[in-house]
Amino acid sequence: MTSAINSLLEDAVSSGLYLGLSFIVVDKDGNRIYSGTHGRRSFNSDEPMSLSTGGWLASMTKLMTSTAAMLAVQQGLVGLDDDVATILPELREKEIWVSFDEETKVPTTEPIQGKITLRQLLSHSSGCVYPFLSPVLQKWATENNWSSEHISGDFKVDWDYPLGYQPGTSWRYGQGVDWAGKVVEKISGKSLEEYMQEYMWGPLGMKNTTFHPEKRELLPLLDMGIRTECGDKRIIPAGSHIYPIPTVNEAGGAGIFSNADDYAKLLEALLSNDGTLLKAEIIEEFVRPQLNEAGKAGLLEEREKWVLPEIPKDIPVDHALGGLVTAADVPGGRPKGAMTWDGYSNSNWLLDRTNGVALVLVTQVVPGDPSTKALWKQLESEVYEVLRN
Repeated sequence: MTSAINSLLEDAVSSGLYLGLSFIVVDKDGNRIYSGTHGRRSFNSDEPMSLSTGGWLASMTKLMTSTAAMLAVQQGLVGLDDDVATILPELREKEIWVSFDEETKVPTTEPIQGKITLRQLLSHSSGCVYPFLSPVLQKWATENNWSSEHISGDFKVDWDYPLGYQPGTSWRYGQGVDWAGKVVEKISGKSLEEYMQEYMWGPLGMKNTTFHPEKRELLPLLDMGIRTECGDKRIIPAGSHIYPIPTVNEAGGAGIFSNADDYAKLLEALLSNDGTLLKAEIIEEFVRPQLNEAGKAGLLEEREKWVLPEIPKDIPVDHALGGLVTAADVPGGRPKGAMTWDGYSNSNWLLDRTNGVALVLVTQVVPGDPSTKALWKQLESEVYEVLRN
Protein backbone atom coordinates (compact mmCIF):
# COMPACT_ATOMS: atom_id res chain seq x y z
CA MET A 1 0.00 0.00 0.00
CA THR A 2 2.80 2.42 0.88
CA SER A 3 4.38 2.41 -2.58
CA ALA A 4 1.04 2.78 -4.37
CA ILE A 5 -0.06 5.68 -2.16
CA ASN A 6 3.35 7.34 -2.40
CA SER A 7 3.08 7.17 -6.17
CA LEU A 8 -0.40 8.73 -6.18
CA LEU A 9 0.61 11.61 -3.92
CA GLU A 10 3.95 12.25 -5.61
CA ASP A 11 2.26 12.40 -9.01
CA ALA A 12 -0.37 14.80 -7.65
CA VAL A 13 2.33 17.19 -6.41
CA SER A 14 4.67 16.89 -9.41
CA SER A 15 1.76 17.63 -11.77
CA GLY A 16 1.36 21.05 -10.16
CA LEU A 17 -2.12 20.26 -8.84
CA TYR A 18 -0.94 20.69 -5.23
CA LEU A 19 1.84 22.48 -3.41
CA GLY A 20 1.84 20.01 -0.53
CA LEU A 21 -0.17 17.06 0.81
CA SER A 22 -0.35 15.06 4.04
CA PHE A 23 -2.10 11.70 4.25
CA ILE A 24 -2.51 9.37 7.22
CA VAL A 25 -4.29 6.04 7.68
CA VAL A 26 -4.72 4.96 11.31
CA ASP A 27 -6.32 1.95 12.96
CA LYS A 28 -8.23 1.60 16.23
CA ASP A 29 -5.08 0.50 18.06
CA GLY A 30 -3.23 3.66 17.11
CA ASN A 31 -1.07 2.08 14.42
CA ARG A 32 -0.22 4.32 11.50
CA ILE A 33 -0.89 2.07 8.52
CA TYR A 34 0.30 4.90 6.30
CA SER A 35 1.76 8.26 7.25
CA GLY A 36 3.41 10.55 4.76
CA THR A 37 3.84 14.03 3.37
CA HIS A 38 4.66 15.17 -0.15
CA GLY A 39 5.59 18.48 -1.72
CA ARG A 40 6.65 21.67 0.00
CA ARG A 41 5.13 24.08 2.47
CA SER A 42 5.60 27.42 0.74
CA PHE A 43 5.45 28.81 -2.78
CA ASN A 44 8.47 30.94 -1.87
CA SER A 45 10.84 28.28 -0.54
CA ASP A 46 11.85 24.64 -0.85
CA GLU A 47 10.95 23.85 2.76
CA PRO A 48 9.39 20.37 2.58
CA MET A 49 6.04 19.40 3.99
CA SER A 50 6.13 17.63 7.35
CA LEU A 51 3.48 16.01 9.51
CA SER A 52 3.49 19.14 11.67
CA THR A 53 2.62 21.36 8.69
CA GLY A 54 -0.94 22.53 9.13
CA GLY A 55 -3.59 24.59 7.46
CA TRP A 56 -7.13 25.89 7.61
CA LEU A 57 -9.52 22.97 8.11
CA ALA A 58 -12.62 24.89 6.93
CA SER A 59 -15.63 22.57 7.37
CA MET A 60 -13.46 19.76 8.72
CA THR A 61 -13.72 21.90 11.86
CA LYS A 62 -17.27 20.58 12.24
CA LEU A 63 -16.16 17.12 13.39
CA MET A 64 -14.21 18.64 16.28
CA THR A 65 -17.08 20.91 17.33
CA SER A 66 -19.60 18.07 17.06
CA THR A 67 -17.29 15.93 19.18
CA ALA A 68 -17.09 18.75 21.72
CA ALA A 69 -20.90 18.86 21.80
CA MET A 70 -21.00 15.12 22.48
CA LEU A 71 -18.50 15.61 25.29
CA ALA A 72 -20.90 18.17 26.77
CA VAL A 73 -23.72 15.64 26.46
CA GLN A 74 -21.54 13.02 28.16
CA GLN A 75 -20.80 15.49 30.97
CA GLY A 76 -24.52 16.05 31.50
CA LEU A 77 -24.38 19.71 30.52
CA VAL A 78 -26.99 19.38 27.76
CA GLY A 79 -29.20 16.76 26.12
CA LEU A 80 -29.36 16.03 22.42
CA ASP A 81 -33.10 16.73 22.36
CA ASP A 82 -33.03 19.79 24.60
CA ASP A 83 -34.43 23.04 23.19
CA VAL A 84 -31.22 24.99 22.63
CA ALA A 85 -33.19 28.26 22.51
CA THR A 86 -33.38 28.00 26.29
CA ILE A 87 -29.57 28.22 26.24
CA LEU A 88 -29.28 30.71 23.37
CA PRO A 89 -32.47 32.86 23.47
CA GLU A 90 -31.47 34.59 20.23
CA LEU A 91 -32.38 31.40 18.37
CA ARG A 92 -35.98 31.74 19.51
CA GLU A 93 -36.16 35.06 17.68
CA LYS A 94 -35.13 33.57 14.32
CA GLU A 95 -37.58 33.88 11.44
CA ILE A 96 -37.92 31.47 8.56
CA TRP A 97 -37.75 33.08 5.14
CA VAL A 98 -40.39 31.41 2.99
CA SER A 99 -40.21 33.67 -0.07
CA PHE A 100 -39.04 37.09 -1.21
CA ASP A 101 -40.89 39.65 -3.34
CA GLU A 102 -38.46 41.17 -5.82
CA GLU A 103 -40.65 44.21 -6.44
CA THR A 104 -41.40 45.22 -2.87
CA LYS A 105 -38.16 43.76 -1.44
CA VAL A 106 -40.26 42.33 1.38
CA PRO A 107 -39.85 38.71 2.52
CA THR A 108 -42.64 36.38 3.58
CA THR A 109 -41.59 34.92 6.91
CA GLU A 110 -42.97 32.64 9.59
CA PRO A 111 -41.96 32.00 13.20
CA ILE A 112 -40.31 28.81 14.38
CA GLN A 113 -42.83 26.12 15.27
CA GLY A 114 -41.61 23.79 18.01
CA LYS A 115 -38.01 23.71 19.14
CA ILE A 116 -34.48 23.60 17.76
CA THR A 117 -32.50 20.75 19.32
CA LEU A 118 -28.80 20.03 19.56
CA ARG A 119 -29.45 16.85 17.59
CA GLN A 120 -30.86 18.93 14.74
CA LEU A 121 -27.98 21.40 14.80
CA LEU A 122 -25.43 18.58 14.50
CA SER A 123 -27.30 16.66 11.79
CA HIS A 124 -28.06 19.73 9.62
CA SER A 125 -31.80 19.41 10.07
CA SER A 126 -32.36 22.51 12.24
CA GLY A 127 -33.40 25.00 9.56
CA CYS A 128 -29.92 26.54 9.33
CA VAL A 129 -28.83 26.90 5.70
CA TYR A 130 -25.87 28.63 4.11
CA PRO A 131 -27.38 31.40 1.94
CA PHE A 132 -25.47 30.27 -1.17
CA LEU A 133 -27.35 26.95 -0.92
CA SER A 134 -30.81 28.51 -0.63
CA PRO A 135 -32.43 30.62 -3.39
CA VAL A 136 -34.56 32.46 -0.83
CA LEU A 137 -31.72 33.13 1.61
CA GLN A 138 -29.56 34.23 -1.28
CA LYS A 139 -32.03 37.10 -1.63
CA TRP A 140 -31.44 37.89 2.05
CA ALA A 141 -27.69 37.78 1.41
CA THR A 142 -27.98 40.21 -1.50
CA GLU A 143 -30.11 42.62 0.53
CA ASN A 144 -27.68 42.46 3.46
CA ASN A 145 -24.40 42.50 1.48
CA TRP A 146 -23.45 39.04 2.77
CA SER A 147 -21.01 36.96 0.73
CA SER A 148 -19.49 33.55 1.38
CA GLU A 149 -16.34 34.77 -0.36
CA HIS A 150 -15.65 37.37 2.32
CA ILE A 151 -15.33 35.73 5.74
CA SER A 152 -14.79 38.31 8.46
CA GLY A 153 -14.17 36.07 11.45
CA ASP A 154 -17.06 37.75 13.27
CA PHE A 155 -19.81 35.26 14.18
CA LYS A 156 -22.70 37.68 13.80
CA VAL A 157 -21.52 38.83 10.37
CA ASP A 158 -20.58 35.41 9.01
CA TRP A 159 -23.11 32.96 10.47
CA ASP A 160 -26.09 34.79 12.02
CA TYR A 161 -28.98 34.91 9.54
CA PRO A 162 -32.58 33.70 9.10
CA LEU A 163 -33.56 30.05 8.85
CA GLY A 164 -34.48 28.38 5.59
CA TYR A 165 -37.13 25.88 6.78
CA GLN A 166 -38.90 24.65 9.91
CA PRO A 167 -36.62 22.61 12.21
CA GLY A 168 -36.87 18.88 11.58
CA THR A 169 -38.62 19.18 8.22
CA SER A 170 -35.68 18.84 5.80
CA TRP A 171 -31.89 18.62 5.46
CA ARG A 172 -29.76 21.50 4.28
CA TYR A 173 -26.09 22.17 4.88
CA GLY A 174 -25.49 25.23 6.99
CA GLN A 175 -24.24 26.95 10.11
CA GLY A 176 -25.93 24.64 12.62
CA VAL A 177 -22.62 23.38 14.00
CA ASP A 178 -21.50 26.99 14.51
CA TRP A 179 -24.54 27.44 16.75
CA ALA A 180 -23.73 24.13 18.46
CA GLY A 181 -20.33 25.62 19.28
CA LYS A 182 -22.08 28.60 20.85
CA VAL A 183 -24.14 26.16 22.94
CA VAL A 184 -20.95 24.49 24.21
CA GLU A 185 -19.46 27.87 25.11
CA LYS A 186 -22.56 28.98 26.99
CA ILE A 187 -23.12 25.81 29.04
CA SER A 188 -19.43 25.30 29.85
CA GLY A 189 -18.53 28.91 30.59
CA LYS A 190 -15.45 28.49 28.40
CA SER A 191 -14.47 29.54 24.90
CA LEU A 192 -14.44 26.75 22.32
CA GLU A 193 -10.64 26.91 22.29
CA GLU A 194 -10.51 26.49 26.07
CA TYR A 195 -13.10 23.72 26.12
CA MET A 196 -11.49 21.71 23.31
CA GLN A 197 -8.03 22.17 24.78
CA GLU A 198 -9.14 20.87 28.18
CA TYR A 199 -11.30 17.97 27.09
CA MET A 200 -10.12 16.99 23.60
CA TRP A 201 -6.88 18.44 22.26
CA GLY A 202 -4.96 18.18 25.52
CA PRO A 203 -5.94 14.59 26.46
CA LEU A 204 -5.30 13.38 22.89
CA GLY A 205 -1.95 15.17 22.52
CA MET A 206 -3.19 17.39 19.70
CA LYS A 207 -0.55 20.09 20.12
CA ASN A 208 -0.96 21.81 16.76
CA THR A 209 -4.70 22.49 16.71
CA THR A 210 -6.20 25.91 17.40
CA PHE A 211 -8.59 28.66 16.36
CA HIS A 212 -5.66 31.07 16.78
CA PRO A 213 -2.65 30.03 14.66
CA GLU A 214 -1.08 33.46 15.17
CA LYS A 215 -0.44 32.36 18.78
CA ARG A 216 1.25 29.09 17.81
CA GLU A 217 4.84 29.71 16.71
CA LEU A 218 5.41 25.98 16.21
CA LEU A 219 2.48 25.49 13.81
CA PRO A 220 3.90 26.02 10.30
CA LEU A 221 1.09 26.61 7.81
CA LEU A 222 0.92 25.32 4.26
CA ASP A 223 0.43 28.16 1.79
CA MET A 224 -3.06 28.35 0.33
CA GLY A 225 -3.33 27.82 -3.41
CA ILE A 226 -6.04 28.73 -5.88
CA ARG A 227 -6.95 26.43 -8.74
CA THR A 228 -6.44 28.20 -12.06
CA GLU A 229 -9.00 28.23 -14.84
CA CYS A 230 -6.57 26.98 -17.46
CA GLY A 231 -6.81 23.45 -18.76
CA ASP A 232 -4.07 21.93 -16.60
CA LYS A 233 -5.72 23.10 -13.34
CA ARG A 234 -2.38 24.03 -11.73
CA ILE A 235 -2.45 26.10 -8.56
CA ILE A 236 -1.18 29.59 -7.98
CA PRO A 237 -0.64 31.39 -4.64
CA ALA A 238 -3.82 32.70 -3.04
CA GLY A 239 -1.86 35.76 -1.93
CA SER A 240 -3.62 36.00 1.44
CA HIS A 241 -5.45 33.89 3.97
CA ILE A 242 -8.94 32.82 2.87
CA TYR A 243 -9.97 32.65 6.53
CA PRO A 244 -8.88 35.69 8.58
CA ILE A 245 -5.91 35.45 10.97
CA PRO A 246 -6.51 36.57 13.67
CA THR A 247 -10.24 36.08 13.98
CA VAL A 248 -12.84 37.79 16.17
CA ASN A 249 -14.77 34.67 17.20
CA GLU A 250 -14.10 30.94 17.36
CA ALA A 251 -16.36 29.54 14.66
CA GLY A 252 -17.24 25.92 15.36
CA GLY A 253 -18.19 25.25 11.76
CA ALA A 254 -15.10 26.51 9.96
CA GLY A 255 -12.48 28.18 12.16
CA ILE A 256 -9.89 25.60 13.22
CA PHE A 257 -6.31 25.29 11.95
CA SER A 258 -4.62 21.91 12.39
CA ASN A 259 -2.59 19.22 10.64
CA ALA A 260 -3.06 15.61 9.54
CA ASP A 261 -1.14 14.25 12.53
CA ASP A 262 -3.46 15.87 15.07
CA TYR A 263 -6.58 15.06 13.07
CA ALA A 264 -5.57 11.40 12.94
CA LYS A 265 -5.38 11.39 16.75
CA LEU A 266 -9.01 12.52 16.94
CA LEU A 267 -10.10 9.89 14.41
CA GLU A 268 -8.21 7.21 16.33
CA ALA A 269 -10.06 8.19 19.52
CA LEU A 270 -13.39 7.91 17.67
CA LEU A 271 -12.42 4.44 16.40
CA SER A 272 -11.64 3.25 19.91
CA ASN A 273 -14.13 2.19 22.55
CA ASP A 274 -11.70 2.63 25.45
CA GLY A 275 -13.35 5.80 26.78
CA THR A 276 -10.28 7.97 26.25
CA LEU A 277 -12.49 10.64 24.70
CA LEU A 278 -16.09 9.47 24.53
CA LYS A 279 -17.83 6.46 26.04
CA ALA A 280 -18.68 3.67 23.60
CA GLU A 281 -22.43 4.34 23.78
CA ILE A 282 -21.88 8.04 23.07
CA ILE A 283 -19.75 7.25 20.03
CA GLU A 284 -22.40 4.81 18.76
CA GLU A 285 -25.00 7.57 18.93
CA PHE A 286 -22.55 9.99 17.30
CA VAL A 287 -22.14 7.83 14.17
CA ARG A 288 -25.75 6.57 13.97
CA PRO A 289 -27.98 7.78 11.08
CA GLN A 290 -30.24 10.53 12.42
CA LEU A 291 -32.56 11.78 9.68
CA ASN A 292 -36.32 11.32 9.52
CA GLU A 293 -38.00 10.78 6.15
CA ALA A 294 -38.26 14.52 5.48
CA GLY A 295 -34.58 14.92 6.26
CA LYS A 296 -33.63 12.05 3.96
CA ALA A 297 -35.68 13.63 1.16
CA GLY A 298 -33.90 16.96 1.67
CA LEU A 299 -30.50 15.30 1.64
CA LEU A 300 -31.36 13.39 -1.53
CA GLU A 301 -32.39 16.63 -3.22
CA GLU A 302 -29.13 18.36 -2.28
CA ARG A 303 -27.07 15.33 -3.16
CA GLU A 304 -28.14 15.59 -6.77
CA LYS A 305 -26.50 19.02 -6.82
CA TRP A 306 -23.26 18.77 -4.86
CA VAL A 307 -22.93 16.53 -1.78
CA LEU A 308 -19.69 14.45 -1.70
CA PRO A 309 -19.56 13.33 -5.35
CA GLU A 310 -16.97 10.64 -4.58
CA ILE A 311 -19.79 8.47 -3.20
CA PRO A 312 -21.63 6.75 -6.09
CA LYS A 313 -25.14 8.12 -6.54
CA ASP A 314 -26.68 4.65 -6.24
CA ILE A 315 -25.31 4.30 -2.70
CA PRO A 316 -27.89 5.59 -0.19
CA VAL A 317 -26.65 7.98 2.47
CA ASP A 318 -27.86 9.50 5.73
CA HIS A 319 -26.45 12.03 8.15
CA ALA A 320 -25.18 11.27 11.63
CA LEU A 321 -24.24 13.74 14.37
CA GLY A 322 -20.65 13.87 13.12
CA GLY A 323 -20.89 13.63 9.35
CA LEU A 324 -22.43 11.93 6.33
CA VAL A 325 -22.82 8.13 6.58
CA THR A 326 -23.20 5.55 3.85
CA ALA A 327 -26.26 3.31 4.18
CA ALA A 328 -24.73 0.58 1.99
CA ASP A 329 -21.28 -0.71 1.10
CA VAL A 330 -19.37 1.20 -1.58
CA PRO A 331 -17.91 -1.34 -4.05
CA GLY A 332 -14.15 -1.39 -3.62
CA GLY A 333 -14.31 1.15 -0.81
CA ARG A 334 -15.91 2.13 2.48
CA PRO A 335 -18.58 -0.05 4.11
CA LYS A 336 -22.09 0.71 5.25
CA GLY A 337 -21.97 3.00 8.27
CA ALA A 338 -18.71 4.77 7.44
CA MET A 339 -18.82 8.47 8.33
CA THR A 340 -17.12 11.24 6.36
CA TRP A 341 -16.93 14.91 5.42
CA ASP A 342 -14.60 17.39 3.80
CA GLY A 343 -13.70 21.09 3.80
CA TYR A 344 -13.58 24.02 1.38
CA SER A 345 -9.77 23.84 1.41
CA ASN A 346 -10.00 20.36 -0.15
CA SER A 347 -9.09 18.33 2.93
CA ASN A 348 -11.06 15.13 3.63
CA TRP A 349 -11.61 12.59 6.42
CA LEU A 350 -13.22 9.15 6.70
CA LEU A 351 -14.10 7.16 9.83
CA ASP A 352 -14.76 3.43 9.39
CA ARG A 353 -15.57 1.79 12.72
CA THR A 354 -16.57 -1.46 11.01
CA ASN A 355 -13.02 -2.15 9.86
CA GLY A 356 -11.38 -0.06 12.57
CA VAL A 357 -9.59 2.35 10.21
CA ALA A 358 -9.69 6.07 9.48
CA LEU A 359 -8.19 8.24 6.73
CA VAL A 360 -7.33 11.93 6.63
CA LEU A 361 -5.98 13.99 3.73
CA VAL A 362 -4.86 17.58 4.39
CA THR A 363 -4.02 20.15 1.73
CA GLN A 364 -4.72 23.84 1.02
CA VAL A 365 -6.42 24.47 -2.31
CA VAL A 366 -9.59 26.41 -3.09
CA PRO A 367 -12.20 26.01 -4.31
CA GLY A 368 -13.27 22.39 -3.89
CA ASP A 369 -12.69 20.56 -7.15
CA PRO A 370 -12.99 17.26 -9.04
CA SER A 371 -9.20 16.73 -9.02
CA THR A 372 -9.09 16.32 -5.26
CA LYS A 373 -12.19 14.14 -5.17
CA ALA A 374 -10.61 11.86 -7.79
CA LEU A 375 -7.40 11.65 -5.73
CA TRP A 376 -9.36 10.99 -2.51
CA LYS A 377 -11.30 8.20 -4.20
CA GLN A 378 -8.07 6.62 -5.48
CA LEU A 379 -6.55 6.75 -2.00
CA GLU A 380 -9.66 5.14 -0.53
CA SER A 381 -9.50 2.36 -3.13
CA GLU A 382 -5.85 1.62 -2.37
CA VAL A 383 -6.51 1.42 1.37
CA TYR A 384 -9.48 -0.92 1.02
CA GLU A 385 -7.72 -3.14 -1.48
CA VAL A 386 -5.12 -3.84 1.21
CA LEU A 387 -7.81 -4.40 3.85
CA ARG A 388 -9.62 -6.89 1.63
CA ASN A 389 -6.43 -8.83 1.05
